Amino acid sequence: MNTVRLATEADLPQVIEVHLMAFPGFFLTRMGRPFLALLYRGFMQSASGVFLVACNDDEAAAPIVGFVAGTLQPQSFFRRLLSSQWFRFGLVSLWPLLRQPRVVGLKLCSALF
Repeated sequence: MNTVRLATEADLPQVIEVHLMAFPGFFLTRMGRPFLALLYRGFMQSASGVFLVACNDDEAAAPIVGFVAGTLQPQSFFRRLLSSQWFRFGLVSLWPLLRQPRVVGLKLCSALF
């Protein structure tokens, strides 16, 4: 039986693995696990955030087979997330930026400005 429930902190490692498998080559995937963890944690902790996971079973330890994460207020959500977590996002962006400066740098600049 499939179950959809609110995501928890304990779900983040599985959600990140599902993301990496589902979106190979995408910008957020290239940013790496630490970046994705910060982003998805932001959705989880925000009052305007929506973060649900789908499991094949209703047990708490059931494997996650899909998820949805987003916000009801995109402009203010991302502005608040970046302003409150700018240092952490900067740190976790350094390695991807050094590995792929052209690709990551252009995307980061367009996202920020």
